[in-house]
Amino acid sequence: MDYRYIIVALIFIVFDVVTGVLQALINGTFKSHIMRKGGFRKLCLLVVIAFGVALDYSQTVVDLGFTFPCLRMITSYITFMEIMSIIENLNLAFPGSLPKSLISVLGHAAEENGVKKEDEDQSSDDETDQGISPARL
Repeated sequence: MDYRYIIVALIFIVFDVVTGVLQALINGTFKSHIMRKGGFRKLCLLVVIAFGVALDYSQTVVDLGFTFPCLRMITSYITFMEIMSIIENLNLAFPGSLPKSLISVLGHAAEENGVKKEDEDQSSDDETDQGISPARL
């Protein structure tokens, strides 16, 4: 079993946590209940990775006549998801520092996943128009 996929996914999970905490501190939106919720989500990701390990191992025990790279697919998806989250965190921490084409791709991805773009735009516009977020006052 190739553990490099697990290591890469774990590295990006850590980067996502670090950039998420940094952007919350920069924007003055750090809240323990949000951190706790995010921690449980990351714990769920670890359970999903463990499930992928179990699926890959079970294919060596039970011969189905074919193999399917479950762990590789799971960790690739988690890595991609974490990269998107890191980019979003960086954009929230440092508005305008990322290319607009990248932000528009993120906007389309958010809309496809059920996140309303107006809500994101309104919150970022409020902070940039006032120059300081209300949470910092």
